[in-house]
Amino acid sequence: MARAPGAGGMEIVVHDTAAAMADLLAVPLVEQPAALTGMLRPMWEAVPWMPAAR
Repeated sequence: MARAPGAGGMEIVVHDTAAAMADLLAVPLVEQPAALTGMLRPMWEAVPWMPAAR
């Protein structure tokens, strides 16, 4: 995930979901729920209104 200041003070967040999904699929099935949470948590923190199963 990369963060950069945008116009008007807006923060722009870029999350490389393709690479993160490839990493997620590479871990054993029993570890995937925790890996998915790890992938999504930065987005939950960046977008406070995003629904999340915390």
